[in-house]
Amino acid sequence: MSIELAQAVMDRSKALGPDKSILIIYAFHADDETGICWPSNETVAKKSGYNEKTVQRAKAHLLNIGELKLLQGGNTVGRSRKTDTLQVMLTPDRQSPDCESPVPRTVSPPTPDCESPVPRTVSTPQSSSESSLNGREAHSRHRTPKKKESEKEVKPEKDVPRPGIGPFVEFGKRHAISEQDCQDQFEIWEAAGWRDGNGKPIRSWKGTLVSFHKIKNLPSDKRSRTGGSGKPAARKGFCNL
Repeated sequence: MSIELAQAVMDRSKALGPDKSILIIYAFHADDETGICWPSNETVAKKSGYNEKTVQRAKAHLLNIGELKLLQGGNTVGRSRKTDTLQVMLTPDRQSPDCESPVPRTVSPPTPDCESPVPRTVSTPQSSSESSLNGREAHSRHRTPKKKESEKEVKPEKDVPRPGIGPFVEFGKRHAISEQDCQDQFEIWEAAGWRDGNGKPIRSWKGTLVSFHKIKNLPSDKRSRTGGSGKPAARKGFCNL
């Protein structure tokens, strides 16, 4: 179990929603040094709270963005199933507080604990203009960046209530949407963390579901348009999940 690797995933992973939660489970199972793990889909689903289909979809996305690497695919030997061997590619930050400092030192006599094996070059005296320039560079590195105007105006997003599969299917049936389409669309939005193609929360899932039905943008409509290829055509104004 690697707590440091899980912390690195929480701090630096670009994944969102279920994908990030599932990557954290892989990190907990990974080796501290190598990041290698081999938990089964069933184990990850049980610990993350998602079903195995969502785990498989999240694994494919994490492999695609490079935060997870497949070292060896699993196979079936007799009645037993060998799981995939994976590697979490995010490495934890390990910084020694005694020997490393984020601020560049101008005059630092070597100490027995922190001596570098690489020979140090003798620095030549700097002029007053060079010293002031180096001081400004060091200050700019540690200065807090100013927020853009667009960032200042962004308000924190409120949590949007997510429905369960039961109420979702029941609402769809009342609007003449098939149960299969309801289940497929629910899994698509669940895997995306209930966000649209621009990463914004789906605040009115009922209105969006009814709109998808009216413009024929449900999973069955996409399959009929593409002949079952699984690559639906994009529609302007709606997320194409």
